[in-house]
Amino acid sequence: MAQLLFEGEVLRREVEGLSQNVYHQLQDAGVKVTVPISAEKTCHSSKNTKRSPSSLIQVKRRTYNSVSQKIFSRKRLESFHDPSRCWQKISKWALSLTESFQFQLTFALLICSLCAVMGFEVQYRGFETGFKLGYTGYTQSAAELWPLADPAFEIMDIFFGAAFTLELLLKLVAGGCTFFKDVWNWLDALVLIVWYLERMTAAAFPLEPMMLRLFRLSRLMRMVRLVKIFEQCDALYLMLTSIRASFAALAWSSALLLLIQMMLALAMVTLVEPYLSGANSTGDKYAVYSYYGTFTRAMLTLFEITLGNFVPVTRLMMQDVSEVYVIFALIHKLVIGFAVVMVITGVFVQETMTVAQTDNTIMINQKERALSLHVAKMTALFKAADFDGSGRLDKGEWLQVCDDYSVQLWLAAMGLDVSNAALVHELICAKSNKEDQKTAGCSHHPCPVDIP
Repeated sequence: MAQLLFEGEVLRREVEGLSQNVYHQLQDAGVKVTVPISAEKTCHSSKNTKRSPSSLIQVKRRTYNSVSQKIFSRKRLESFHDPSRCWQKISKWALSLTESFQFQLTFALLICSLCAVMGFEVQYRGFETGFKLGYTGYTQSAAELWPLADPAFEIMDIFFGAAFTLELLLKLVAGGCTFFKDVWNWLDALVLIVWYLERMTAAAFPLEPMMLRLFRLSRLMRMVRLVKIFEQCDALYLMLTSIRASFAALAWSSALLLLIQMMLALAMVTLVEPYLSGANSTGDKYAVYSYYGTFTRAMLTLFEITLGNFVPVTRLMMQDVSEVYVIFALIHKLVIGFAVVMVITGVFVQETMTVAQTDNTIMINQKERALSLHVAKMTALFKAADFDGSGRLDKGEWLQVCDDYSVQLWLAAMGLDVSNAALVHELICAKSNKEDQKTAGCSHHPCPVDIP
C-alpha cells in the first residue's frame, strides 16, 4: 500500500510539472491557455488530500488530454498543413519568377530562336518547291541538300512547344484568375491550342497542305509578344507609343487622300472611255486600259503617280491618248504629290508626337535621362575643376574655372548663370564637401539663376 501511495505521489508531481512546462511554453508562443476548473480543483485538492493511485492516474490522463486538445486541435493542425498556404507560397514564387527580367529575357530569346528556326524551315521548303518546279540552280531535293533537317525541325518544334507550355502554366499559377484578364495570355493559349491540335491531328491522320500551312502560320503570332517585351526599352517604347498614337491621324489622313483619289479616278475613267471604245483610235489600247480601264485600275494608277514614279504612265498617255494629259500629270504631282501629301505628313507627325509626349512613362523617362545627363556633365566639370584632387571644390578653383568664357556659356545653356561666380559658390558649393552633393545642388536650379 505504501508503495502504491509513493508511486501515486510521483505521478502527481510529474503531472504538475508537465502541465506547468507546457503552460509556460504555450504562453511564450503566444497561445492563450485557460486551465479547466476541474483540473484546477483537482490540483488544489491533491495538495491537501491523499488520493488513491487510480485517481492520480485519472488526473494525469485528464491533464494530458486537456493539453493535447489545446495543442493538437483540428484548427491548429489545419494551420500547420493548410493547402491554401502552400498554394500561396507556390503562387508567390511563380509570380516572382515570371516577372523577373531573366525570365522575360529567356523567353524573348526563345521567341527569336523560334523565328530563326521558322526561317530555316521555310527556306527548306523553298528548296523543295524550286526542285519540283525545275528552277535554275535547284538540281537537288531539299532532303539531299539538308539531310538532317526534318528530324531537327521535329525536335525543335517539340522543344519550343514544351517550353511555351511551361511558361503558360507558370503564368497561370502566378496570376490565378487575373491570368484570364490579359490579352497576351489568351494569345499564348490560342497558339498553344493550335500547336497541340497540329501535333495530335498529324499523328492521327495526315493533314492537307493548306491546313498544315495555316497551323504553322499560327506560330507567327508569338512574334507579336516581342512587342510587349520591347516596350521595356525606352527608344522602342517611344516608337510603339507613337505608332499607337498615330492611328487617329492616320485614319483621317487616309480618308482625305482616298476621297481625292476617288474623285480623280472617276474623272479619268470617264475621260478615257471614248478613246478605248472608239473604232478609229490608234495606239496601244491594252496598255491604256491596264492603267485607266476600270475604277480599281484607275485608283491604283493614281496612287502610283502620287507615291511612286509618274513618268511611265504620263509618257504612255501622252503618246497614245493626248499630250494634254501632261498638264493633268504635272498638276496632280505638284498639288497632290507634293502639297497634300506633305501637309498630311506634317500634321500626321505633329499629332503623333503630341500624343506620344503626353504619355506618362515617356515623360518620366525623358526627365530621368535629362537628370542623368545633367549629373554626368556636372560631375565632369567638378572633376576638371578639382585641380588638387582633394575631392572638394575650393572657391579659388571655382573662380578659375568660371573665368573661362566657354564654361560660362556652357553653364548658362544648362540654366546656371555664373556671372557672379563667388556668390554661386557660396549658394551651391560652400556647404558641400562631396562632389555628388555639389552636383545635386546644381540640379536644383533648372531655371536661370540671376546673380546681381
